[in-house]
Amino acid sequence: MGDDLARKIEEKLSLGLGWMDTPPSYAELHGEEDPRTKVLLLMESMPPDQWPTAVRLLDALAQPAQATGTTGKQ
Repeated sequence: MGDDLARKIEEKLSLGLGWMDTPPSYAELHGEEDPRTKVLLLMESMPPDQWPTAVRLLDALAQPAQATGTTGKQ
């Protein structure tokens, strides 16, 4: 589809100029209640200097539990 046709469709459907050129957001694809959507929205609202800390926290949560070396058996 070309730009001219996209603009005509946007106009007919009262969509913003360039709407058809923009990929859908994660929230539009998966819904506002999806936990991943909530994480993305939280990240977007944070100052960029806090992103590394948030990523480290999420990474730590995503890691498998560490073995302690004890099984409770004797």
